[in-house]
Amino acid sequence: MFRTTGKGLALLKKDFRGAVFLALHLLSVNVNRAISTKITYFIFFLKNIEIGKNNKFYGIPISQRMPLSKIIVGSNCRFRSDKTTSLAPVKKCILRTYNANATIKIGDNTGMNGSVIASSNRIVIGKDVLIGYNCYISDTDNHPIDPIERHTGKAETAPIEIGDNVWLGANVVVLKGISIGANTVIGANSLVLSNIPSNVIAIGNPCRVIKKI
Repeated sequence: MFRTTGKGLALLKKDFRGAVFLALHLLSVNVNRAISTKITYFIFFLKNIEIGKNNKFYGIPISQRMPLSKIIVGSNCRFRSDKTTSLAPVKKCILRTYNANATIKIGDNTGMNGSVIASSNRIVIGKDVLIGYNCYISDTDNHPIDPIERHTGKAETAPIEIGDNVWLGANVVVLKGISIGANTVIGANSLVLSNIPSNVIAIGNPCRVIKKI
């Protein structure tokens, strides 16, 4: 919350109106977070979605767990599904499994902002991962490539693994069978079609390594 001591008091003196509206904004954010978090924990309990401690939800995400599948969320994670993101129009986080064998596992201290994680196979996201606005992570093509089977056949799937401390910029798409190594940064608007090693910066469509960290 906004403090009226130290720097906060100095800000009040220099820009009273700005400081007041900042305080109101922070109050609104914190109240919304507290309510959304309690509701989301209850929803996850009802849906048998495993969740750790001290997670924060800004707005209520969309979650759909198929029977016998698993969605596991670690501790100290953050999910932004409302206007407090301040980056773009409201877009909810979505966690979804498509069949009984699917698994989504999200490590501790991971942040997700208006993005989608959808699994027919297995998606494992490490600890301390930053998932930027409007990312899409899916281990299935959803439809077969073959034009005859496209509307009736079974789509191909392959597991996805995203290492610890990875940062996905806004609008990144990660497709089936991909592995992204620890500490790597994927630039905004990238389409990840092949494995990316640890400790690099990669960007583009298709995504390619441009620099080591």
